[in-house]
Amino acid sequence: MPNKYTDKTGLITSSISGGRLHHSFRPLSKALETYDYEVSFGENFHTLSALIFDSDELYWMLQDINSPKDAFNFNTGEVIKLPLEMLRETTGIDKFF
Repeated sequence: MPNKYTDKTGLITSSISGGRLHHSFRPLSKALETYDYEVSFGENFHTLSALIFDSDELYWMLQDINSPKDAFNFNTGEVIKLPLEMLRETTGIDKFF
């Protein structure tokens, strides 16, 4: 189901984003169910997002379901939560995948 997050409409750029396009506001993503995952060397939210969602641009979904954490600062063996099924509230609850 296309929406402004998947079709990338309404993106803005700012100095804090380093000139990258981003959404100005978004509701938090929620996971219906998660599992514990032990991080391997070199992994971060971007690399895991590319494996899970086929896009490293959706790293923020993984940040939403984990406690506040730097997207790049992981220790090998650290345990994080990964989604089995995601929900995102926009105008109600839509199944994301």
